[in-house]
Parts: sequence; structure tokens; C-alpha cells
Amino acid sequence: MIAMQWWDAWWSMLLAGAVLFVPGLALGWVMNLRRLALAAAAPVLSISLISVAAIVSAFFGIAWSVLPVLALTAVAMVLVGLGTRLLPLRYRVRQSRRPFAVRQIWTIAALTVAAIVIAGNLMLAIGRPESISQTYDNIFHLNAIRYIADTGQASSFTIGRMTGESFYPAAWHDFVSLVFQLSGSSIPQAVSSGNIVIGALAWPLGAVQFSRTVLPKTPAATWIAASTATAFGVFPMILIDFGVLYPTFLAYAFLPACIAFLVKAIGIGAGQGSRKAAAWLALIMMLPGLSLAHPSALMVLVALSIPLVGYVSWRALPMLKPRWQQAPLGTGARLGLIVLWAVGALVLWKAVRPPADAAFWPPTRSPAGAVVGVFSNAVVGLPPAIFVSAFLILGLLVALRRKQLWWLAGQFLLIGFLFIVVSSFSQGGFRNFFTGIWYNDQYRLAALLPLLSVPIASLGAYRAYRYFRRLQPVRMLRGRSAAFRWSAGALGLLAMLLATQLGNVSAATQRTQNDYLLSSSSALLTNDEMSVLQRVPDLVPKRSVVVGNPANGSSLVYAFADRVPMQYHVLSAPPTEDQQLVLDHLDDAKDNPAVCAAVRRLNIGYVLDFGTQEVNFGSHPTPGLQNLDTAGVARTRYQEGDARLLQITAC
Repeated sequence: MIAMQWWDAWWSMLLAGAVLFVPGLALGWVMNLRRLALAAAAPVLSISLISVAAIVSAFFGIAWSVLPVLALTAVAMVLVGLGTRLLPLRYRVRQSRRPFAVRQIWTIAALTVAAIVIAGNLMLAIGRPESISQTYDNIFHLNAIRYIADTGQASSFTIGRMTGESFYPAAWHDFVSLVFQLSGSSIPQAVSSGNIVIGALAWPLGAVQFSRTVLPKTPAATWIAASTATAFGVFPMILIDFGVLYPTFLAYAFLPACIAFLVKAIGIGAGQGSRKAAAWLALIMMLPGLSLAHPSALMVLVALSIPLVGYVSWRALPMLKPRWQQAPLGTGARLGLIVLWAVGALVLWKAVRPPADAAFWPPTRSPAGAVVGVFSNAVVGLPPAIFVSAFLILGLLVALRRKQLWWLAGQFLLIGFLFIVVSSFSQGGFRNFFTGIWYNDQYRLAALLPLLSVPIASLGAYRAYRYFRRLQPVRMLRGRSAAFRWSAGALGLLAMLLATQLGNVSAATQRTQNDYLLSSSSALLTNDEMSVLQRVPDLVPKRSVVVGNPANGSSLVYAFADRVPMQYHVLSAPPTEDQQLVLDHLDDAKDNPAVCAAVRRLNIGYVLDFGTQEVNFGSHPTPGLQNLDTAGVARTRYQEGDARLLQITAC
């Protein structure tokens, strides 16, 4: 039954994939990216084009649609094409003698299996394409998609007006709004389709690309990396559950690809200078998408550049004196760039963070428990991921033993340190300095652990695989027929996949499933309230404003029924004098002429009474919206259970 429901959403999912990949594939092809590098960079490049096109189109007053994206893509392709011809910026890849070698077939197969596994888990967790996350932030996310459609503007500098903010990173909303426009589906289905494409395609592509910076480019290594990308319950699952943090989810899915290009740009594992220059070009063009998805992801990239720059600097120390003697200006310029990078990183670290009063999340465990959580992946209430954590520890030992991989070990230990600080250190200046960027929220930092755990666990699994191959019984099997060897290898990979999906991943899936469930006690919208919203388009005129308590889900009349609420979100700008009068005294409308005057000025005609249950157990009393029918102010137009739509009659 669930499979059939998702099959009905094939069109919106296909369009979501096209929107996320086609612009970036076109631009990446002009940059001469190929194969896995092209596929991994494509979604990040696409979001750069989409989010920048949204800003540009709003600036020039052009209505938001796919057309500005296509126009900007064409312009970017021309400029990049000219630049790569005039400058040595081609990202060269080693060409195989065969146009489509067996290695590429194995890579495609591995990524396909990973995509199917992750998509299956996400579908199981969401339940149905029309299901929504019953969480606080989802009020904003769903209504923002409708706001973009209504205003024709999707800029990160305009979408915040819905709640009185001057800036909000809108890349995720820009992307989903295009899926909504092109597919003709509902907003919840566009959200589900977009998130599945992000988690099942963008994440494993980037994770495998990053892992291959430290693994040999063999079919076995690729299969191991792709399988490991499916093995963590904390990502991509938790961020579509907690919060709900869709923009952070998008940004984190892009981080592995960005780090892979940063590694090549800095010169680790890179060959000739032109390849490094091309990697810098690709990375620079990916940064707008990463930053406008969520600025905290840019700060992750800044933090993870510290071990990279430190490793490269340490490696270059023995040559510093002779290089200074031979080329003092060039060497001085490089040292100046390092100093400039350090100063810039520190300035960004202090500047790109939310207000201090928003970083209020307290620690939840002891330092020892946090350390165990980092190495066992038993974080945010999930059980240990025993199988993959064993490979993680082995891979970390391998990285520590190889000097050329110290940067990777440093990155993992840095992210681990940040998680330990946020989850176990007492509140204060030290904790705020290191983790205030992420609201001092352990969920946001826990979701970063797989970013480094995937390549390191893959390194450990590949070392175990190589050791296993050298065992005498296995060496004897290698003399068997090719069919036997393929079958044995397939069974081994299947066993690895199954082992990684138990415990940690299944627990995260179940937790998410509970938060997408529509029932009589759902946190945001109950099934009765959903039934009322579905009748609103037939009963409420298009131009009539609907009033309700946004914290009980009534403001979602905007996303579901395309009717304007008086307040779009719990965090909307403080009510105006007229709005406050309605919230406090609408029940006195028959005796207080000022109330009806305010109702007419606000064009309010209807009230949604969804009771006093609020999401996150909040308390935002609206005394003026209670008992309107008994006060003779309004009459019930439709009722399902305790949820009601009322029409104001006193004004």
C-alpha cells in the first residue's frame, strides 16, 4: 500500500531530481567535470544557480519560476566556458581506453543500491507523500512555499518578510517551490519528493566522492563507501525529523562534495596545477549554494579547512627556507595567504552565528558519555551502530598511522570535539564560542558526525576487506569460477548492507515515522484538523483572512488551503494593534465597535478553532478567539470532532 502511494508521486520525484541536477550538470560539463566529480558537484552547483537566480529575479522584479534559473545557467555556462578556454582551468580526469569501463558500471551500481536503501528508509519514515513533519519549524517551511508562490519572490532577502526577518537562507525553499510549481502537486508532496532526492542522491554521491579522496578507485572501495553512506541513522534521517531542519538537511548533504573539492584544491592528492585551479573554480561556484542552504554549513567547511591547512603547512615546513631563498616574493605571498585565511576564518567564526539568546540548548550528557557517543554513533538517543562503529575505530587507527591521512583524522577529531563540547560542557563563554554557531544544539552537531565517519569507516572496512582477501581459505576460493566469486562478493556486500540497517538506522527511521504520523493526538495537526483544512477552500472566499492561534496549527491554512492567515507562524512579527485587539477581544465584537473596525481593516472573515493544544507544548493564549458561537459573534460552518471553522457574523 505504501509503495503504491509513493509510486503515485513519481512525477514530482522525477521533477525534483531534474531541478536538483540538470542545471548543475550543464554547468559542470562546461567546466569539464566528468563522471563522479560531475555527479557529486551537480546538485550543489544547481542550488547555487537556483538560490542566486532567486535573489537576482527578486531584485529586478521578475516573477519566480524556472525561467530565471535557466537564464542564469546559460549565462554561467558562457562565462565559465570562456574562462576555461582562456585560463588553464580544466578539471582533467584520467581517461579510460574504453569509453564506459567496468569501473564506472560498478560505481553506478553501488550508488544505485545506496540510493534505493536511503530512499526506502526515507519513504518508510515519512509514510505517505502527503505526510508532514508534526514539528514546530514546519509551520514556517510549509507556509514559505505558499508565500513564494503568492508573491512571486523567492529571494533569501524577501522570504523572511513572512515573519518579519530581513534575511533567511532560502535555498531549500527555492528548490522545493520549483518542484511545487512544475509538478502541480501539493506542497507536502513537493516537500517529500525534494527531501528524498536530496537524501538518496546528493548525500551518497558526495559521500562517495569524499571517501575516494582517501580510498583507491576500485570497485570494492566504491561499494564499501556507498554502503557506509547508508549506515548512519543520524544522517540523513534525524534532520528531517528534529526541528524540522530542512535547510540544514540540504546544506549538510552538500558538505561531502564541497570538502572533496577543497581537498583537491588545497593540493592533497591533486596532480598538476590546472587540476587544482579547476577544483578551486568548482568549489567557489559551489559556495553560494552551500551558504544559502544554511550559513552554518559554510562554517563547518571553514572549521574543517583548519586540519587541511595545518597539514599542508606542516608538510611544507622543511622546504620553507630553500623556497624563501629562491623565491622570497612567492613564498611571502603564500605565507600572507595563510595569515589572511586565519584572520578571515576567525572573523567569520565570530560573525556568522545566531543571536546569543537563540543558542539556549543545554548539555544533556557527561563528557565520558559524549566521547562514547562519538565513537559508537550512539547519539541523540539512538542505539549504538556497532557494525559500522567497529570499522570507524579501525579506520581512525589507520589514518593516525599514515602521516598523509592525519588531516582526515584531524577533521574527525575536530567534529567529535565540537559534539563533546555541545553535549556535555556547561553553558558559558567557552561552549558558546565553539558551538554557538549551531545554536548550542547537539542534534545539529550530531548530524555532522557521519560527514567524517563515512570516509573513515570506509577506510577501516577496506582495510578489513584487504586483510580478509589475504586469508588462505579466501585465496583458495579465488581460484573458483568467476560466477562463484561474483556471487560470494555480492553476498558479502548484501550482508554488510543488512548489518548496517539494523539497530541505529532502524531506530532513527521509527522515530521519524512517529513524528510524521497523522492521528487524533498529532503534535501539530490532528486528523480532525486536517479534515477541516481540506474543506476550507470550498467554504472560505479567496480574499478572506482567517484568524487562529498559529501555535495549534491553524496558520497552516495557508499551505494547505491557500487562504491567508492573520499570522503565518508562531515567530511572526509582534501583532499590530488591530491584530492584538482581535486576538484578545474578538468575542466582544457585538458590544465593542472597535473590534469590528479592526476586523474590517484586517479583512478577517473566518476563525479556525483548533483548541488549546499547541506544538511543543507551548502556551500562547488567545482569549478573544474562545466561545465565539455562544457569544453570538460567529457561527460554525464546518466541524470535525473538536476542530471547527467559524464564520464571523457580528461584523
